[in-house]
Amino acid sequence: MASHTSGELKIDFLAITAILCLGSLGPSASARPLRATTISICDLVNAPERFSNQRVEVSGHVIGGFHGLGLVDDDCDAKGISLDIEDEIVSKRDRTPLMSAAYKTGDAGADADGKRITARFVGLFKYSPLGRINRTIVVEKIRDVKLLVVAQ
Repeated sequence: MASHTSGELKIDFLAITAILCLGSLGPSASARPLRATTISICDLVNAPERFSNQRVEVSGHVIGGFHGLGLVDDDCDAKGISLDIEDEIVSKRDRTPLMSAAYKTGDAGADADGKRITARFVGLFKYSPLGRINRTIVVEKIRDVKLLVVAQ
């Protein structure tokens, strides 16, 4: 049996306690996704300061094209928010259906004549009351992309 001094026992005890505490947090506690608040575009448009810097989940009609995309809701006079979709954040698997729908069938762009794209987005909502583009979601996930093509 090895002999330990009281200093060595104290260090061993602290090390074991730290390992047990970290282990009780579960696997990669810091990597767990934060929950997003499901909200309407109208709520974001009407009270943006309330949701600024929060993770949100929102659905709507995608508009735009080469210079950027936005998300609108017909229930609030087509007012909307801009979408910041960065390659480093959003996986290719999430981006592909949206980009395919935007550049498929007829004119390029999400809201070209005869084309309507809807989708659900999860990300961090940013509100800047003095900015030219003052309501933006920094997109993390894109889900439920649907393309409706109306014959012209």
